[in-house]
Amino acid sequence: MRKFKDYNPISLTVWFTAAAIIPAVTKHPVFILIALFSSAVFYFLTLGRSGVKRFIYFALLFLLTALINPLISHKGSTVLFLINDSPITLESILFGLATASALVSVIFLFSVYSEIMT
Repeated sequence: MRKFKDYNPISLTVWFTAAAIIPAVTKHPVFILIALFSSAVFYFLTLGRSGVKRFIYFALLFLLTALINPLISHKGSTVLFLINDSPITLESILFGLATASALVSVIFLFSVYSEIMT
């Protein structure tokens, strides 16, 4: 059986693009979580121990994205608490987590793509 990186570069590009489009355009949290988990597993299987340092940066990006969204978006009806008279809603926190998950899963995929297409 051939290794994944031994396939035609055009078919690899199409596969990675299709795999990255799913979490980028989907709003369903189950699909986004599946994409995040599978892209993280694929990332660690491909990069191994050398990917741990970049994973820390991706985790910080995830946290930053998930924390900033509730601070700038106040849409939602379930107000949890107020910060300087700005409501922090449950919906904005969940949407921030979903957005961060989609962003990091796409970054995982294209990090693997960058490693494979050398």
